[in-house]
Amino acid sequence: MNKTMTKIILKKLKSHDTIWHPESRLVFKSKKEKVVIGRLDEDGEDIEVVDNILDLCDKWKFKICPSLVESSEEEEVEEEVEEEVEEKPKEKPTEMLKEKPKEKPKEKPKEKPKEKPKEKPNEVHSLLDTVHSLFNDKTKEVKNLRDELASLRAELNLVKAAKDKSEAKLAKIREQFA
Repeated sequence: MNKTMTKIILKKLKSHDTIWHPESRLVFKSKKEKVVIGRLDEDGEDIEVVDNILDLCDKWKFKICPSLVESSEEEEVEEEVEEEVEEKPKEKPTEMLKEKPKEKPKEKPKEKPKEKPKEKPNEVHSLLDTVHSLFNDKTKEVKNLRDELASLRAELNLVKAAKDKSEAKLAKIREQFA
């Protein structure tokens, strides 16, 4: 498998005093600290954190700011806690009328946040290699089609020139016999 090196171009983003990658719209913390802090929105005005930011960082081999990864894990923990609260059964009105002895609320031990099952690095690398090879194959196919199109255009221009030349000769011959 031939791997071609692509040049990654980062540009200065004056509005936010940082740099960014125009192809992916990923924004970096600074020129010195090249870690992704977000993605430029469609208007190119605001930096946002989107769901596919990890995929984009993997695709372009950029490092992501650890605070982004931590904040997404905290959001998942908050969602799990909210779901647990909603699942508690509500008391019926008749049960509320009965007096219950008051007990001190027991403190629940804090649960550790559930970790996502991590994919094995070899699987990820093999998937990335597959994607890269497919991309390279399609890129080569497009280049070949463009080359073929260019040669067909050149051939068409030659045929048009020959047609014009033949029509001019035919017009001269018609003038002689007219």
